[in-house]
Amino acid sequence: MAARYDARAFVKPGFERASGEFSDETRNDIDSIRAAHPELESWGDLAVVGAWGDYSQDELYVNWCDWLVGERNEEFLAYVVRRTTFKNT
Repeated sequence: MAARYDARAFVKPGFERASGEFSDETRNDIDSIRAAHPELESWGDLAVVGAWGDYSQDELYVNWCDWLVGERNEEFLAYVVRRTTFKNT
């Protein structure tokens, strides 16, 4: 079974592709996260920020794990799949 990466696990339905309002620095982070994780290519900035922020807090106990931005992170993707699976069951 293919992994599912559903933005609705992090934003309300209808906001999956929303851009949100972020600083230039955060927009650069979003672009870097998306580039390292092409699975999230169709996600809006708001969903990417939600997923990265939730991962940072739930798994790493920090507000924003800036030291991992731009690096491919399989643990982050596994977290997204877990959240998608449990949110949609």
